[in-house]
Amino acid sequence: MFAMMAMSSSIITTGCSLANKHSSIETVLQIQAEAWNRGDIDAFMEHYWKSEKLTFSSGGETIHGWQATYNRYKSRYPNRAAMGELTFSDLDISELGKASAMVLGRWHIKRQNTTPANPDNAPTAHDDAPVAHDNAPANLSDLGGNFSLVLRRFGHNWKIIHDHTSVSPPVQSP
Repeated sequence: MFAMMAMSSSIITTGCSLANKHSSIETVLQIQAEAWNRGDIDAFMEHYWKSEKLTFSSGGETIHGWQATYNRYKSRYPNRAAMGELTFSDLDISELGKASAMVLGRWHIKRQNTTPANPDNAPTAHDDAPVAHDNAPANLSDLGGNFSLVLRRFGHNWKIIHDHTSVSPPVQSP
């Protein structure tokens, strides 16, 4: 893990094999989760294509551009409490070409001091994460859902060029 953190944000592929491609992409996602869990959205965003052609879809809308995507993350997750601990699971990586791939998977954010989803007093979301400001109560619910990413290799670096993220509805207690 320490070796992973010591790596630069550039992920180098050492060949064209499918196994190497999968490993490199999994490494990108692992580095992103580590950055998120440190509260470092800037480092998390290093793996998105820094272009106005980047697309991010969620909540029934699509935004264009790296800066707009960055601003969305910063406004939705303004502090460590809102960010929680991110994990990715159920990764399914498909090769789309020599320099592109699609990743399907699940994401989960575990938040400290969470309460069960309660529409009367806790923020909830269906296709978008709730906004939690520094002065908000610490009753943010855990979040999770699925995602599809399209990545392209630029030289030796894999970058996310499209992100479609959905939030699962909160589980209601009986």
